[in-house]
Amino acid sequence: MTTKQILENVEPVPIAGCWLWLNGIMSQGYGIVWADGKSQRVHRVVWEMFNGPIPDGQCVLHKCDTRLCCNPDHLFIGTYADNNHDMMDKGRHRAPPSPLEDEDVLNIVDKCFCGLKQKDVAVQYGVDPSVISKIMRGVNWSWLTGLSGEGE
Repeated sequence: MTTKQILENVEPVPIAGCWLWLNGIMSQGYGIVWADGKSQRVHRVVWEMFNGPIPDGQCVLHKCDTRLCCNPDHLFIGTYADNNHDMMDKGRHRAPPSPLEDEDVLNIVDKCFCGLKQKDVAVQYGVDPSVISKIMRGVNWSWLTGLSGEGE
C-alpha cells in the first residue's frame, strides 16, 4: 500500500482536519486495509508510513477520537493503559445498558436477604446469576444498595 493509494481512499474533513477512510471498515468501526500481505487497521499503516515502526507493545491512538480518521497529525503512540486512560478521560467508556432498574436491584437484594437462592432470583429477572452475585457482593450497584465491594 502506497501513500498515494491511501490518499485516494480518504475524504478530508476541512474543519475537523480528519482524513476519513472510505474503503473497508471493521466491525469495530476502524478502517481496514490490505498491507504487507495481511489485513491491518489503516491508522496503524498510515502511522508507519509517516512516522516509522510502531514500538512493540504500543498502540496508535486517535487525538480526534474518530475511528475512521487516518490523518497522521491526529495519531499518537501510547500503551494499552494510555489508550484506556484516554478513553475514560474523554468519556468514551460506556457501560452496556442494564436490563435492571433501580427498583429491581433493591428487590433483588431483599429477596436474597430473605433467603432466596441467587440463581432463582436471576431466573426471575432474566439475568445471569453472576449479575446477582455482583450485586450482593457490592461490586455492581453499590451506590444504590449500600453493600460494600471493598474486598474485590
